[in-house]
Amino acid sequence: MPTPLPKLEEMKDILDLKDIHPWDLRWVWGIAISAGLILAFFLGRALWRRLRQPNAEDSGPPLTPEQRALKKLDELVNSRLVEARQERRFYFGLSDLFREFIEDELGIPACEATLEELRPALKASPWLDQAQVRDANWLLELADMAKFAQYVPPREDILKSVKLARTWIQSVAGYRAKVLAEKSAPVQEAEA
Repeated sequence: MPTPLPKLEEMKDILDLKDIHPWDLRWVWGIAISAGLILAFFLGRALWRRLRQPNAEDSGPPLTPEQRALKKLDELVNSRLVEARQERRFYFGLSDLFREFIEDELGIPACEATLEELRPALKASPWLDQAQVRDANWLLELADMAKFAQYVPPREDILKSVKLARTWIQSVAGYRAKVLAEKSAPVQEAEA
């Protein structure tokens, strides 16, 4: 049923239309200024970090794979992860630096390979003898057990693995450098 019309006494005059008020743009300016300040903050922070980084030119000649690996090994030992009972993190670092050295020095893709994939490649390498292959396998197997099987090696094995990694890296790099120097020596004599 339709609503009844009001009585004549209840009716009021029609008032004029109200003017349209302009928008208050202060909030738009506030958002724009806030976004600008946030952007300036992140750009300034990125610039500050870039300026604080040492230049590659200032750091001297690039490190050899041996120097890089030994530096990382020293940093890992000085991190005191073993004393903090974080053997798993220690062996993740040891395995990573050892595999990076194998990849950089010997050209064997070791970083992404499993131990089972790496064993035949180590055995086939002309730069490694039987003892070095055996030592590398022992070290990588111990690291895998500590990383994935939650095996906590005794302190003697941890010390042995650090010493073995250091001597292995030095002996492989030294032997490879010696062989490469001998190969280049006849070429230099022939040119003279």
